[in-house]
Amino acid sequence: MNANEISPKTNPRMDRIKKVSANLRAFFHFCAVMGGIVGVLQIISVPIELIFHQTICPQTNIDNKFGLGGCITLTWAAGSWFAYKLFFLYARGDLFSAEIVRCIRRIGFVSILLGVERFFSGVALGISSHSPVGLPMLYLAVLPVLSLPLLSTVIPGFAIVVIAWIMDEGRKIQEEQELTV
Repeated sequence: MNANEISPKTNPRMDRIKKVSANLRAFFHFCAVMGGIVGVLQIISVPIELIFHQTICPQTNIDNKFGLGGCITLTWAAGSWFAYKLFFLYARGDLFSAEIVRCIRRIGFVSILLGVERFFSGVALGISSHSPVGLPMLYLAVLPVLSLPLLSTVIPGFAIVVIAWIMDEGRKIQEEQELTV
């Protein structure tokens, strides 16, 4: 048998990867579907709430005024969908293809988008809150809310995109080496 040939017998490691990936695929499929439904319902409820709730209680939640809650939920659903696709490929036995890299890159971009959405949600919250102490105190109160998305989602999102790029370059190098004899 050549060192480059794949063994015809099943590999127990690959069987474990397939089994775990199938379970995670089902979980992320459920999250994507439910997140999509909830996100759409949140966005649809914005005009209804603004029309009927504004007359009763003018202090409506700022996320609902701009539909940011629904956008964030739909972004989570998109991230879950890309994770579903990733684990679908893993469950199929595909570990190092270009499609895997695309899924990982998309998950990174979704993470960055979540950070941006959460940042604007924090800005909208800071703009809408009326501080009797004054504007400088308002900025000090909102600063942790604005920096949290940067630390928790944007920086890891960039790291995921870079890891996907490195995986893609490594895959290309391996393909070039296999072609040269």
